[in-house]
Amino acid sequence: MSRILLIEDEDVIRKQLARMLERNRYEVTGAATIEQAIELDCQSFDLILADIRLPGADGTDIIAHADPVPVIIMTSFASVRSAVDSMKLGAVDYISKPFDHDELLLLIERSLQSLQLSAQNAALQLDLQRYMPALDRLPEGSPVRKLIDQLADVSASNALWMYGERGSGRELVARIAHARGVRSSGPLVFADGHASDDSDTMLQVQLQRAHGGSLVIRDPEQLNADTQRYLARLLVSSGRGASRTFDGTVVVVSGYSPETLLQREQLVPELASCFGERVYSIPGLRERREDIIALATACIDSAASRLGRSAPQLGADAQSALLAYDWPGNLSELRNMVERAILLCDGQQLHASHFGFVLDAAATDPISGAMQTCMNLDEYFRFVVLRYQEEVSETELAAMLGVSRKALWERRQRMGLNRNRGPL
Repeated sequence: MSRILLIEDEDVIRKQLARMLERNRYEVTGAATIEQAIELDCQSFDLILADIRLPGADGTDIIAHADPVPVIIMTSFASVRSAVDSMKLGAVDYISKPFDHDELLLLIERSLQSLQLSAQNAALQLDLQRYMPALDRLPEGSPVRKLIDQLADVSASNALWMYGERGSGRELVARIAHARGVRSSGPLVFADGHASDDSDTMLQVQLQRAHGGSLVIRDPEQLNADTQRYLARLLVSSGRGASRTFDGTVVVVSGYSPETLLQREQLVPELASCFGERVYSIPGLRERREDIIALATACIDSAASRLGRSAPQLGADAQSALLAYDWPGNLSELRNMVERAILLCDGQQLHASHFGFVLDAAATDPISGAMQTCMNLDEYFRFVVLRYQEEVSETELAAMLGVSRKALWERRQRMGLNRNRGPL
């Protein structure tokens, strides 16, 4: 229940407004002067409703004491000057007496929603900052780093499409597109595709909340065809300058490209055409192994800080195991594995076993028991090559794997494991 501080010196009006607001499930506290309002700790309320004419001081004087709580000014003088002066001083809005109760309730609801979105946006910005160090550590040739650099050139676009596997970081890239775009000061709103009969209405509400910022739509193929066409019409009209009906960016996050969804008849052509060349693939972690160690190190630093521990180092066997693993869960799996590893580690170095990659310490052959639990054959081959290629010759490496030198070379080529690409 939202708490409202009502500052009104006329008892009859204050009591009437309080009853009306309480009937609409608001908790109301009344005050007759600015001094009384300050004594009530005005910053503890969700919203302040203040008359502009009060004994001893104007209602606008509460604004400086209330920040960041939104203040709506009530005035008996329906003049542009009083409205402008109130807004200049920091009021979120004003309403002229006499006013309709429904009009006031709508104004209060809108102000509270704006406050909630601002708080959510601030939380998302903090969440983004947690992951930015990891992105800053990516090597220059990283495809994701190149993509992030490209976003600066499309930040003013009204439609972007991000697709990739779950956990690959597609929503994180969508957040970065918002944070680095021209509408970064506006709200960032997430909405899920939903094929209900009222999906048009639901989408309209989310668009209204995202006005001036960005709306991220997950899984657009879940929207019914009529809602997809409605969104397409909106995006087309939003790109026509003065005739725009939605001032913001729609970022679609999907597991598939528009072309794939078109072929499956899960996306209408009108919507697919709205994105043009602004379609970006977020590759899975297995497709950008050059990022793995940098991301793992950043995750270690972040998790260790959150857990109140010193950050351990990655051992050689752990690095080889992380590089060899195929990461079906991508970044989400990496973050979870790192946190688990830190909790299990009682020293200053993380080993493969801390990540759940089981090594058989009793085996006389160092390879025979390695990684049998958590890796398939390709992952096992990659681990052995990356772990031992700097220590043994190709002939010895082939013997360890039980293959010929030619088979080892051919498989190296197929898997992109050239000898000059050591793990460390």
